[in-house]
Amino acid sequence: MKIGIVVVYMLKTGNQKLLELHLRQIRAMTNVPYKIYAGINQGVQPSFLKLLKHEPHMKLISLPETGMKGGEQHAFYLEHLLKVAVLDDITHIVIMHVDSFPVRSDWVEIIAGKLVGNCVLSTISHNHYLALYTACLCFRKDFYLKYNPCFFLSENELFSDDYRHFSRQHAHYTVDSGVGFVFNAYCLGLSWVALERSNMGEDHGWHGSIYEDSIFHLVGAYRHRRSSKLDRVLKLNAVYLPLFTVANGLRVALKGRIPNAIWHCLRCLSFSFFLSQPSHSYDTVIDNLLNDPKSYINYLRYGDNIK
Repeated sequence: MKIGIVVVYMLKTGNQKLLELHLRQIRAMTNVPYKIYAGINQGVQPSFLKLLKHEPHMKLISLPETGMKGGEQHAFYLEHLLKVAVLDDITHIVIMHVDSFPVRSDWVEIIAGKLVGNCVLSTISHNHYLALYTACLCFRKDFYLKYNPCFFLSENELFSDDYRHFSRQHAHYTVDSGVGFVFNAYCLGLSWVALERSNMGEDHGWHGSIYEDSIFHLVGAYRHRRSSKLDRVLKLNAVYLPLFTVANGLRVALKGRIPNAIWHCLRCLSFSFFLSQPSHSYDTVIDNLLNDPKSYINYLRYGDNIK
């Protein structure tokens, strides 16, 4: 097995320690042959570029200019990187975010080892809810070359019978890049592995998540800004997931009486708002992580009290 790790290195100024940790964890925890396909644009910080250039098993790839923003921009960059990666002699591709990384030395076996036969990909699942796919989206190269899945769903797919059936069976975030890979596998009758959130300790319901006791995801390093003001949405952060669980339970109990389109619009809007807010919880998680990465990761994995 040889894996290609695909990452778009877009990161806000002041996050050099996070980038160093991301690279160090990949280097220390990856025990199979690998290469990092690093996407960089013209705005990359010189200090970040220096780190990337000195990292072993690294292939720097300049990203083309685009007027796209947000998730569409990220997906556009990922497609550009994948076209380069599949030309090499790799067997599996793992897409990560700049704030996600492995936490154990057999992570490749855990997320890629099960991808045999009809099982073609694995991606993260947050309490049985598929979202933030590309924080760790692993798939076989032959699957990508044969079916050429897209990161997003087309308008025709969103209004298709296949998608209605998919939505009834799998709770998911519709507008995150990577959903197209899972839906493509579903339509083809193929299967995937859901890497469930496995935290035994936490400071937040999303920030600082561990998946399948293998992958850490900070969530939002490119999006969030540190804030010294009172977090006006802290209560939202605390109650969103319980409310979502209750709402989803009601939807199941009502046996689909809430129209799928309305349900997905409300869920995606609320989830997007949730993730876009500045939060003191984010500051707490990143401070604890960078102050003592080993102890904090152990706390998230095992519930050890480091405070």
